[in-house]
Amino acid sequence: MFLSWSIYALYYLCRVHYSIAIPIINYELGLSHCYLGLIASGFFITYGLGQLVIGYLSFKYRPEVLLLIGVAGSSLMSIVFGLSSDFMLFLVIWTVNGFFQSMGWPTLVKIVSGLSRKSEMGLTFGLFNTSWALGHMISWLFSGYIISILSWRACFLINGLIFWVLGGISCLKLIKYSGRMGLNENWKLKKSFPRFSDLKLSMLSLFSIAYFIADAVRYGLITYLPSFIYSIEKSAFNTALISMILPLIGSIGMVFTGLLIDKFPRRFELPFLSILITLSMLFVKLFPTVYVEHKAMGVIVLAIMSFLLYGIESQLSSTIPIKIIGTEHSSIIAGVINCVGAFGAFVINALSGFMIDEFGFNFVFSFWSIIQLIEIIVLIVIYIALNLKSSLYS
Repeated sequence: MFLSWSIYALYYLCRVHYSIAIPIINYELGLSHCYLGLIASGFFITYGLGQLVIGYLSFKYRPEVLLLIGVAGSSLMSIVFGLSSDFMLFLVIWTVNGFFQSMGWPTLVKIVSGLSRKSEMGLTFGLFNTSWALGHMISWLFSGYIISILSWRACFLINGLIFWVLGGISCLKLIKYSGRMGLNENWKLKKSFPRFSDLKLSMLSLFSIAYFIADAVRYGLITYLPSFIYSIEKSAFNTALISMILPLIGSIGMVFTGLLIDKFPRRFELPFLSILITLSMLFVKLFPTVYVEHKAMGVIVLAIMSFLLYGIESQLSSTIPIKIIGTEHSSIIAGVINCVGAFGAFVINALSGFMIDEFGFNFVFSFWSIIQLIEIIVLIVIYIALNLKSSLYS
């Protein structure tokens, strides 16, 4: 579990450092937010499709070997990106990086779900999901520091080298320990694709739609929150320091929400998430105005917003769908839901970059707030369907 957590945290060294570099690349190379958003969107095309491919391969083959391939490929892409200057080359490199990054999530969900009891899955995934929140925070803080004392290019080179060394060593240890524990006996080649009933397939589709919006909002913030803060702070390190509140407090939200989900009767899980989404809509809308007018209050709003968004997403991405649909399909569930979420991130990055250039940051935060209403509608539909077919609540 510790190795799995560490590996996915390290994955973020070569994923979210791009966001911290955006305002500097914008200044040094003159690329607009629209072009920079297209580069970010290119990542999510292959990341999303890769979730489907890797989700299936994780069902058939040993997942920890796929993890190692992802580490090697993504670290190389980060290094090559740091040596480049052309928009089209940026786009190609970051798009390829998306596929290597897709090798992290479904494989680790397969491992973690196999080590977790169903009655404790909310807390287990709440704790494990802090890997991508705290990994994100560490990456932003470290990247902001490297950019402030060296350059954005040095950041991509150093992050890539660290990921290659530490990630590679951790994956090799995971391969060794999983073999010693006999876990790889459970991951041998399966002869047939797992079958879903029509009801479970409908549930998977609906959860994927909800996650499309949840991931879109989170990645809109991941990509453009540093740019908004940099427009006020004018310092890469200060920007990283304030921006890291998003994943730091978000990780606390994951654990706390996961703990509550395990305590609630199953029928109250979706109504509880709907209440959290309603609150997150309010705080996303308020944040840019409050931050400009009163920075200390803005930081508090950012913290509450982060707590809510990450807590919601950690449950929509893994715990609740796996509880309802079944742990035997965990890697497929994670692959499909994360694939659809990645396309939400693809759409939001390109669209939000255009909105920022044309209408400003306040407009795009309002947009991110409003679209969360779709999540609530989808969860209501799921709740009604589950009550009509109560066997899935057993």
